[in-house]
Amino acid sequence: MQVLVLAFLLLCSLRSSSSGPSSNCFQDPSRPSCSNADLYYDATSIERDLASVCDRSPWLSGCSIKRSCDEGKLGGRFCSRWSILSDLCSSQVKEDVKALAGCSNYTKLCQSNDSAVQQCTDPNLQHVPGLVSSQQALQSVSSLCQEMPDMQGCSDCSGVSFSSCPDPFGALSKLCLSMMMPDCKPWSDMCEQSQGGLIAFCGDGDDECSGVMQMYFHFGFNDYILFKRWVPCSISRYTWSCLAIILMGMIDILLKVAKLRLEMSFAISESSKNESAEESSSSELLEMTALRQTVREIESVHLLPQSSCELRQNVCRGALAAITLALDYSLMFIAMTFNIGLFSSVCLGIGLGHVLFGHHFKLSKDSSKTLQRACCS
Repeated sequence: MQVLVLAFLLLCSLRSSSSGPSSNCFQDPSRPSCSNADLYYDATSIERDLASVCDRSPWLSGCSIKRSCDEGKLGGRFCSRWSILSDLCSSQVKEDVKALAGCSNYTKLCQSNDSAVQQCTDPNLQHVPGLVSSQQALQSVSSLCQEMPDMQGCSDCSGVSFSSCPDPFGALSKLCLSMMMPDCKPWSDMCEQSQGGLIAFCGDGDDECSGVMQMYFHFGFNDYILFKRWVPCSISRYTWSCLAIILMGMIDILLKVAKLRLEMSFAISESSKNESAEESSSSELLEMTALRQTVREIESVHLLPQSSCELRQNVCRGALAAITLALDYSLMFIAMTFNIGLFSSVCLGIGLGHVLFGHHFKLSKDSSKTLQRACCS
């Protein structure tokens, strides 16, 4: 009889020790035996808790990440179940999940300062750094869509509540990927910290920085300059961009000088064909003759070129005019960024161009009207 009693007590002791971590680690996660949560909090239990949270609050940012992972749009460490659980339940993300039963197990294991659970501190299993909470995403989307209601992503959020905006995190990503604006700053910081781990929400991570559109004069480095990839984003790149814009302004004035000189050469060339050798020996007389000939041509101009020579000249005029026009409009678009540094660079470049090449626009008293007309036509 005593042997049976001892055997029964031994069996109860063994069962108690084998089931101890499962029951006691949620009460005291600081115990060394609780270090590996996979022994008592397995993948099935985690999946059940995730489903419980996302079924009740599908608008949470972590649930949006979970859906992208389940649909195969996202992979990597942020798709691990522990990472998603941290996205939903970690106090650092600041989601309102206090009333959700699905977060209770994670809270018991990981919110204790002396927790021994490895999964709670493993860098590869933590939440997305700087993750934009659902409430913050909803506020940003509402602000962006009030300013620009036709933007891509606004159709997914018709109001300022989670019932009318079921996926604010996904909507914010669409908006900020299509056009970077000041309200996208938290999203931009998150994408930068994730280091390409959130391709489905942050783009392909090709190291291009995002620009901002601000329709008022401002300072900053995050303005689009003509092209999607031309965003300074740093002091050094901003400095080189300003120097490039100054050079563009100088080249623009130089091309206008070239256009003026080209018209002068055409006028002299036409005059040399019609004047005698004696007249052409005098440079002053030659210039006056060329100007008179130009005046006659302007007054009796025909609609289309009448010779191959005129056609070649018009091709040169057209090419130079197209290049000059492209530069003019490019400088105008840069000025329309309203970035004070870029706007000043446009003005400085054109001003320096006149300082260096302005003397070419100085004409004789008799020829000024004719050549000015040729230059500006």
